[in-house]
Amino acid sequence: MKSILGILLLVVVGCSDGSPAKHKRGPEFFTRFVNPAKDYDQAGQKLNELNLLVSNQKYKMRYALFDNGKFYYEVDNLGHGNGKWSYHEGALNLFANRTMFDLDLNLVATEAEGDAISMQFLDRFGNNTVQIQFRPASVKPLRRFSSHGSGSL
Repeated sequence: MKSILGILLLVVVGCSDGSPAKHKRGPEFFTRFVNPAKDYDQAGQKLNELNLLVSNQKYKMRYALFDNGKFYYEVDNLGHGNGKWSYHEGALNLFANRTMFDLDLNLVATEAEGDAISMQFLDRFGNNTVQIQFRPASVKPLRRFSSHGSGSL
């Protein structure tokens, strides 16, 4: 029985490369999304002036990445907070400790070529993929989100 379980485990692990990104991209693909670290401490106050990753789909969310490996987020009805991001195997992983649950997201390219990106994550409904748009820094004000808590790293 142990040997059958071991073989099954080997087959399952062997079928997956463990990477969140189907369309792996080099780190340079993601650099346009990143803001200078000098703006990190004021991210919440000057969000509209930063490069943002946004979605207005199922989950309304905004993420500002900084070149010090940190990010600031706002998620409608969830709140705001801070976390850390890193490049790993063709994607960016964003992680933030929160009181109720951690945010663990992967920003991935959705196609082998082009600029389309999405955020992949697991929530109480299972695996989710949300299309993300890049919003370059602007002076145009952003709509306020509802806040039901915050979390940080």
